[in-house]
Amino acid sequence: MKPLSRDIYLIRCFDGDYYYPERMEQDTHREETVADILTGQVEHVERVFLFNPARGTSRDVSQEIASAVADKAAHEGKSLSHDLRTFIHEQLGARVAA
Repeated sequence: MKPLSRDIYLIRCFDGDYYYPERMEQDTHREETVADILTGQVEHVERVFLFNPARGTSRDVSQEIASAVADKAAHEGKSLSHDLRTFIHEQLGARVAA
């Protein structure tokens, strides 16, 4: 079987215990990941990881995604939930306004 040859974003959440929300394969692209986090489709986000099975690579992209979510929220004039503000603050610290 040929390995998947694209980037896959995996979200790790924490709500008293760690879990990885189930998502459809087509929803694991960067844009869908940012949108799912911003709209609350995925809650209690703790980290985001990027995998590319064909290249055999993985890395923590939590800061990149937190920044993208904050930028998209500001651009769209959306308010952030307490949970989402916590994720962004934990990833970006003082670089983001509350």
